[in-house]
Amino acid sequence: MDKPLVRSVFFDWDRTLAYTKSSPEGMAAHLARMFGIAGLPYAEEQIEAALRHYAAEAGPEKVQEFKEAQTRRDICRFYAQLLTRLGHDDTSWEQLVAIYRAYARLPWVLYDDSRAALEAVLDQGFIVGILSNTSVTARQFITQLVGDLVPAQHIIISEELGVHKPAKTIFIRAAARLRTPPENCLMVGDNLAVDAVG
Repeated sequence: MDKPLVRSVFFDWDRTLAYTKSSPEGMAAHLARMFGIAGLPYAEEQIEAALRHYAAEAGPEKVQEFKEAQTRRDICRFYAQLLTRLGHDDTSWEQLVAIYRAYARLPWVLYDDSRAALEAVLDQGFIVGILSNTSVTARQFITQLVGDLVPAQHIIISEELGVHKPAKTIFIRAAARLRTPPENCLMVGDNLAVDAVG
């Protein structure tokens, strides 16, 4: 039986095509920058203490769960735990979503070969899309960095659809957006459990 012909190629955004400048700084520094963007100017040391407190109470595996979390709900639950340990009164959904969306407002940098990879795939005649578990705020930065190569309608963002990888639904909707049957699509990502399972 012949393999289906690939017509469209999706790329993940975060840690596949681009990364945030704060990524190597460590989790506490990374979160401190995000909290600051969301209007919560906690110092890195305060967040580090909150992380230690959370890990001691909930266990290190819960911190690892956050690092692997993909849905807005799961990520926001973790932010609520940190805010509580920071003594912050406002753990409303609005506050949590503001922090969630702050991640996409960190400075983004393309990997050195990202544009060349996109151009090579396009030159081969494939339709290219971006399929990312991120917030709506990421769209403007994705567009700034690769909008000349990937049209806006081919940039699929989980928060806009209300469904996240690895759920099959988001892959089916993304394929439909590129007018390609799912069996004719290829996904390029950094996480097998998230980018391949669905």
